[in-house]
Amino acid sequence: MGYYTSFTLLNKSSDELEKIANRIYEIRNNGYIIFCYGISDNGMSYNGMANDRNSVPKILQDLQEGNTLVKWYNWEDDMKILSKALPDIVLHLKGIGEEHTDIWQAHFLNGKVQICAAIIPEFDPDKLQ
Repeated sequence: MGYYTSFTLLNKSSDELEKIANRIYEIRNNGYIIFCYGISDNGMSYNGMANDRNSVPKILQDLQEGNTLVKWYNWEDDMKILSKALPDIVLHLKGIGEEHTDIWQAHFLNGKVQICAAIIPEFDPDKLQ
């Protein structure tokens, strides 16, 4: 089983995306297993270390489109490694978990992260208008 999360990369600049793709390829080619996660709801899988350039654009496309309802338990570590390799780019990743209250955005810069979790307040009848 496991816990599924839908991940979306919020970076949109084509220059940034090209740099991100190149870094993912370089990091993987140097033997680090990053962006390695389970099977998504649409059957895509990135298990193992795909060291070819063809897999990286597909990973980024899926991340941008939010087509990644997957088990990616090392997402924070992977993104820290990537952001350390791209110290001049702030990476923005959004996650929506299986539990509908598990909504967050994580922002990465030079190997550091700030995670901003959504806060859904409890129902308060006094606030009805």
